Amino acid sequence: MINYEIKLPLTKETILSFITEYDIFKYYIPSMKDINVSFKSELREDNHPSCRVFYTNNNKLKYKDFGIEGTLNCFQYVMMKYNISYKEALKKIIQDFNLDLIDSDIAYFTLQSSKKLVKVNWKTNKELTKILVKKVKFRKKDIEYWNQYNITQDWLEKAHISPITAFYIKTKTSERYIGSSYLSYCYDFGKIDNTKIRKIYQPFNNKVKFIGNVTKDIIQGYHLLPRNGDLLIITSSLKDVGTLFCNTNTFAIAPNSEVSFIQPLELHKLENRFKNIIIWYDNDKCGILNAKKFSDIYKLDYIYIPEKFKDTKDPSDFVLKYGTKELNLLLNYLLETKNIKHD
Repeated sequence: MINYEIKLPLTKETILSFITEYDIFKYYIPSMKDINVSFKSELREDNHPSCRVFYTNNNKLKYKDFGIEGTLNCFQYVMMKYNISYKEALKKIIQDFNLDLIDSDIAYFTLQSSKKLVKVNWKTNKELTKILVKKVKFRKKDIEYWNQYNITQDWLEKAHISPITAFYIKTKTSERYIGSSYLSYCYDFGKIDNTKIRKIYQPFNNKVKFIGNVTKDIIQGYHLLPRNGDLLIITSSLKDVGTLFCNTNTFAIAPNSEVSFIQPLELHKLENRFKNIIIWYDNDKCGILNAKKFSDIYKLDYIYIPEKFKDTKDPSDFVLKYGTKELNLLLNYLLETKNIKHD
């Protein structure tokens, strides 16, 4: 087995490939209601709303405080609010938004078996990185892992989830890395410009649990939806999509991450297909914050696991600890609080 480590460059461009300037401003300015809406400064004593976040002519978001000279971008705002350096601000944003893949000043692969350092010019622009995989049939250990969540092999195959023993990262300048882990899975999402869109999931790899070339417009689980239905849950991962369907017979989808969301046009189409659409993100700071944000923007209800179950943050954790029956009871209870009936 080859052990490895993958890290992306610690830059604002890398961060903004995962989250938006709006996400950062909204997170660190709780009193900010919307773009171009005035609010009181949190950087100084302010008796009257004299601050706002606005779009510049080149479509960038800036913070304007009439008690401070000039304007601030989202990274400068974090620097000023916490009195920290630019690099410290980047690291704080990474930590607060749980962006686990971004934690280094350079991008590199470490092949521990040979002690050789292979540098990679990791692209953060729109050019898609190619991910090649070596698929295998479902093994006993794969079945046992997914059965913890009562997710069936039939559902996994329909969801285009395959066990793999290796994957290869291919960029314009490099194609030499081979990776593997005790359990590794490939999520396939079709093609864009003849490039296969994939996400690698390694549940027991603490350093690189996810890596992929998935774009923001990919909707995980979308192809499994019926033409029409009573209830659709927007959750935070494809594993939770499977957990909800296999345990509660509830259809669900997931954006690429909790800090992104379903594109407005696709959401509008889904609203014409389902009577009720509800958000169920993780029961942690980032999950609840983003559930509230998207709930406000798109006028959707949101639910999350109550604090008394603080040892479980998502449906997968919950069914693992409490079982299928309790997950159904929890879902029905949470829906009742929103006056939504679910058979």
